[in-house]
Amino acid sequence: MVNGKPSGQTMGIKRIDSRHTVTVLRFQGKETGISKAEISPDGKVLKVENNYATSNPNGLVGKQIHYWDKQ
Repeated sequence: MVNGKPSGQTMGIKRIDSRHTVTVLRFQGKETGISKAEISPDGKVLKVENNYATSNPNGLVGKQIHYWDKQ
């Protein structure tokens, strides 16, 4: 919801195993990106790899990789 109205953005998350997920992002029914997440075996580092399509409503294109460390 954006300003109380449906935005047309959805996501479907699939758990691959205990350490991996894949998320498909859609905007108005069109696939706009895929996100893959992996948690390290010790549970202290999360790696998220985002691949955005050219039709992304946020203007993001290409591949991004983020690492999150547990404090």
